[in-house]
Amino acid sequence: MVYILKITYIVLVLISSALLSACNLGLKKTNHTLQTSLKKDMNTIAFLGDSITKAGEKENGFCKLILKGLEDQGYQVTGIFAGKVAEKSNQMYGRIQRDVVEKKPDWLVLSCGVNDVYHFFMPGYSGLPLPQYKKHMRSMVVQAQEAKIKVILLTSTMINEDPNNKMNQKLKSYNAFLHELAKEKKCRLFDANKSMHEMLKHGYTKPTEDGVHLSAAGHVMVAIGVLGSLGLDKSSLDKLEFEWMP
Repeated sequence: MVYILKITYIVLVLISSALLSACNLGLKKTNHTLQTSLKKDMNTIAFLGDSITKAGEKENGFCKLILKGLEDQGYQVTGIFAGKVAEKSNQMYGRIQRDVVEKKPDWLVLSCGVNDVYHFFMPGYSGLPLPQYKKHMRSMVVQAQEAKIKVILLTSTMINEDPNNKMNQKLKSYNAFLHELAKEKKCRLFDANKSMHEMLKHGYTKPTEDGVHLSAAGHVMVAIGVLGSLGLDKSSLDKLEFEWMP
């Protein structure tokens, strides 16, 4: 039993290293530490997104895990949950003022893009072309920053876990834009798509439960990435991942 536990721990550490490497892009864009990122008194974090973010509101979803991870570090945090099923960037753009900006959070975790692409391939739905996606995403970041809200962008996770399918090939240009936008607007960015690739490469566990929506392990992956983008140190991230990973 001890031998099995040691092997399991080694596997988890290897996966953790891969995931932390993937989120380093966001950390390199800023030199902030956790202490300069967050206030010691109450911090409010808004989560804007689609059904993936909506699921993050659940007890072991990535939104709740992010809040729990910060509380474990002694920070006072509260969440604003603004995920809505099947939404694309145009719909989030239409409600960001009401659901996020007017509530005056300190941070916005913005996850958007899966449905903008996925809906091109779903009968009865319409995807959103890249120029429109760029317009809406840039505008949402500007609106948040003008209200003194700090933004963390998440790249869109894979669709059906096959990097070579048409959906994921199309998604590449949308995610590439998010990297450009983060650099342009000096946002933090967690590359969730890259981390998902790392999870699949290591073969430890599936990152989604149905090809799109995050599994329990997928939620941990996103939570750890965002906490890393906020400046949580590697030893703390390793500890949390070991505790949370199913």
